[in-house]
Amino acid sequence: MKLRYQLILLTSFFTLSGCSIFSPVTIKPETEYSLSTVPAVHHSAYRSSRIVMVMTPDAAPSYKSRQIAYETRPLQTAYFTQNIWAETPSQMLQTLLVKTLQNTNRYRAIVAPPVTGNYDYMITTQ
Repeated sequence: MKLRYQLILLTSFFTLSGCSIFSPVTIKPETEYSLSTVPAVHHSAYRSSRIVMVMTPDAAPSYKSRQIAYETRPLQTAYFTQNIWAETPSQMLQTLLVKTLQNTNRYRAIVAPPVTGNYDYMITTQ
């Protein structure tokens, strides 16, 4: 009988204190990183009347997501768990290409898809 009361008391103790003993796992928030530095460029004195369209660069499959990838060994890719890109690397590089070309003042306009109208050249990195 005494053992039965002890078991009931012990079970009640663990049931009532279960929330405090087994607290939920705290997850750290993800940190976002971005590529945003535009290189210094030489401003052109000559300004063309051409419009240039910059397409989104094509990336390897392991770099097509917002996860930050790194190589542990040759041909073995891993991803950081608490760090992510603000956008996909391709999207960030396209933005940097457009800004850099705009800063040269070499062309009438630099555009990126989706754009309608006439354009003279397409810059692709495929």
